[in-house]
Amino acid sequence: MTESYEETLARWAAQEVQRKDQAKAKLRELLERLRSLGVTSVHAEYNGYGDEGQIEHLAFEPEGIAIPKEIEQETEDACDALCPDGYENNDGGYGSISIDVTTGRIEHEHNDCHTEVDTTEEAYEI
Repeated sequence: MTESYEETLARWAAQEVQRKDQAKAKLRELLERLRSLGVTSVHAEYNGYGDEGQIEHLAFEPEGIAIPKEIEQETEDACDALCPDGYENNDGGYGSISIDVTTGRIEHEHNDCHTEVDTTEEAYEI
């Protein structure tokens, strides 16, 4: 039996919620390890278009703290999972994710990009 459009959208929305919940759970696990290293905040910037997208910059504050590669990769993966599904498609999107390691608060700003076309039509009798 074929799934209806509404069922497909509902399934997709449920998968999106599950993916983001898993990312937040992973970040909760990472908080204690980041705190033990002295990290107070994490900032990630992402960008994508034309079917390609990724975290382009990941920073831990204060600067100068040696972050183990495993923690850095797990943090990047969790931040990537917080990005909206499909943000890299077509004209794409970009955004930033900031994590206050002390409080556990995540702030996420996302921007979708769109090409705008203004059309003018005229007809002439000659």
